Amino acid sequence: MNQIETPKNVQHRQRKRATWLGIVAGIIAKFGTSTLLVGVAVVGGRVWAASVDAPRSWTEHMEDVNSSSWFLLQSINVLSASLAGWVAAWFSPPRSLIAPGVLVALAILAAAFAQLPATRSPLLLAVWALGAPIGLAVGTALHRRHERQA
Repeated sequence: MNQIETPKNVQHRQRKRATWLGIVAGIIAKFGTSTLLVGVAVVGGRVWAASVDAPRSWTEHMEDVNSSSWFLLQSINVLSASLAGWVAAWFSPPRSLIAPGVLVALAILAAAFAQLPATRSPLLLAVWALGAPIGLAVGTALHRRHERQA
């Protein structure tokens, strides 16, 4: 059965494609930025440790919540999530929150199944669990604000 292409059908299909593009672009932006920044932090920490003849790099124990490098890792998480939210909103249809919403849901789902940090502090657990969803929301809000001003 051939379906006649009406302008409404074409527009709906284009919006669906743009939404999927926003989701995929946001995921790529999150993982790409996070990988790049963590790599720069690790290499930078090791170069610094070698230049001052330190016995160990400050980035060796990034999973330890008592180290400053853990907070750097969480900052990288929020920053890369903010960029992902901005990219997802940019590629999505105007005024649509579906793609950023899907990314927030995926971030919450990933935190639910990830290994918890070795701490009992509710504040540190909240920083760990809510960093990506808040970053995504901030990035989306920044793009929407930019969109309104343009």
